[in-house]
Amino acid sequence: MSDLTEACGPAERLSYRVTWAGQVLRGVRRVSGLSRVTEVVEHREGGAGPLDPPLKLPGRTSFGPVVLELGPPRNRRFENWAQAAAGLAPPSPRLATRQDIWVELLDESGGIVLSARIFRCWVSEYTLLPDPTPGAAKDGAMSVGALRVDPDRHEVSVGGMPVVCTPGEFRILAAMAAEPDRVFTRQRLLEELHGFDKYISGRTVDVHVMNLRKKIERAPRRPDRLLTVFGVGYKLTDPARSKRTDTSTNAKSVRRASS
Repeated sequence: MSDLTEACGPAERLSYRVTWAGQVLRGVRRVSGLSRVTEVVEHREGGAGPLDPPLKLPGRTSFGPVVLELGPPRNRRFENWAQAAAGLAPPSPRLATRQDIWVELLDESGGIVLSARIFRCWVSEYTLLPDPTPGAAKDGAMSVGALRVDPDRHEVSVGGMPVVCTPGEFRILAAMAAEPDRVFTRQRLLEELHGFDKYISGRTVDVHVMNLRKKIERAPRRPDRLLTVFGVGYKLTDPARSKRTDTSTNAKSVRRASS
């Protein structure tokens, strides 16, 4: 068999979870296809005639490179590992040059569609570029409308006014600010809290969201920034942009009715 392809549904409804060195990498935008190529070796057995077809057997197997595209928030530990592998930084005595990486493809509910473990990976090419998305500022901070989240300084502000967050609240807010308008399942947000909250339960995310709304919303009981997507989870959005979209939709509806 020379080619194997497995279909897994509409790609826009799927997301990635990449685990490296026992740590879930945040801000994973894209993972390239995992490719494996096995050479075909032809040979003839002794006594075979000139018109006999050659035998074909599998030969050497090679694996293609895996490309990870990461956005904010930055993964400092991963970056240090990549720099050390290239000889641009001293290696860490606690972190081997080669690491296993788990790549999981998740559906909207956080269920695993496909998973693959890549053994003993190392960095052969590494590029660090500023984030091109509108939500990322030049200093590494992320903005979603008037909300600003700075992972490096561990600061949050709304309209320039500082907001004090607990470590767990900040972790959730930073993950959502890195991907505005993306719907995060409760399971996905629980993963962000591992190592930050001592006691984690199914209600932990809901409690953090409730407290965050009290801090970043003008009307916590009628939120327009940190929204609930019923049956799925939560998303962070820009209220001003949402209002512009609603106004545009209403205007089109009026024009259609009048015509």
